[in-house]
Amino acid sequence: MGNNKQKYADKRAKIDKAAEGLVFKPKDHSYWIGDDMLDSPSRILKQITTFMFEKVDWDRMRYKAKIGTMTHELAEQSYLDEMIPTVEEWIVKNDTENDWEDKYKDEVGKYFKGMSNWLNDSQDKYDWWGSEVLLCDKDNLMCGIADLLLTDKDGNYIVGDFKTSAFINMNYAPLQLVMYGRLLNKALGEDLFKKGVLIQIKPDGTYQEYPFDFKDYDHRVDVLLDNFIINVRGSQYVRSK
Repeated sequence: MGNNKQKYADKRAKIDKAAEGLVFKPKDHSYWIGDDMLDSPSRILKQITTFMFEKVDWDRMRYKAKIGTMTHELAEQSYLDEMIPTVEEWIVKNDTENDWEDKYKDEVGKYFKGMSNWLNDSQDKYDWWGSEVLLCDKDNLMCGIADLLLTDKDGNYIVGDFKTSAFINMNYAPLQLVMYGRLLNKALGEDLFKKGVLIQIKPDGTYQEYPFDFKDYDHRVDVLLDNFIINVRGSQYVRSK
């Protein structure tokens, strides 16, 4: 188990081919093919999350966003380099704006420890064959970026996602991964991805996994997609399952 890119090279090639021409613009978190902006699961989920941001500590949210970025960058660096950097190496590389306040440095280290622990422990549990993977369904103008593509010891294909929030809402958080799974299965031409796992990285240096089956959330995703297409996009959409 562990980093196993070559074993899944053919499947990864199909996924990458489906996303050819797709450009992600991190400044506004948008996706484009040429002059066309595509829809993403995060945009679709705004239908049910807008109300959650009425009373927000924006400074704290900005900081938490940096923590989230850190976990993803650390995973990507570990996947590409096949090694886990130290927290000092990571901060030197990523704190390009020198805006990590001293009061946050200890907390950053704690999240870093939790992430590093998961990366080490996952070596015996999963084949890890994709990180920050662009996904695209050009027929339906849908796209996204999957944190992790995994296969477990039983051969289950799994979409993984890192979370640094204090609470994981299992009524809401899995929906994005279900949509990623549909994008992956469309690109592969077969129904391989049926499971997801949310990996909560905690500030005490630990982590917790929340596995789930896509079938338990399919109906909710169908309702979200139908509502989005009718009320937001205003055009016909063919679900890819």
